[in-house]
Amino acid sequence: MERLISNADVIGSRFSLESNNGLAALVYLTLGEMDEFSKYTELAFAQDGHISEYVLFMILVHKQVNWVLNYFKNKEDAIQSYKPLYYAALVLQGGSEQELLVMPPEIEENVNDVVRRVIEKQNQFSGASNT
Repeated sequence: MERLISNADVIGSRFSLESNNGLAALVYLTLGEMDEFSKYTELAFAQDGHISEYVLFMILVHKQVNWVLNYFKNKEDAIQSYKPLYYAALVLQGGSEQELLVMPPEIEENVNDVVRRVIEKQNQFSGASNT
């Protein structure tokens, strides 16, 4: 693990991950360094006022559904910006039937597409075949 962390530090200094806190957060999430992940997501939020859609998507890919839902809970205006992602997180969580009932029907196809893409990426990362 130390080798991975030092590689991440090299990547960080070479490509200035510090200037892109969301990307840095993803690197540390991929490495399993949750303290650093939390640090950089907080920095990204402080810098930009939000977490980008891509970063939230990739956090879902890494099965951090509760983290994403907590983000939306704490930043309710983000739900308006990222509705399909929010409802996809609810679907991936399982349950939350009450909240899913209020999902606008016009975004259902988009939500299903996000869920499908998250699962495809999860399968790619785990090496499983997509059947």
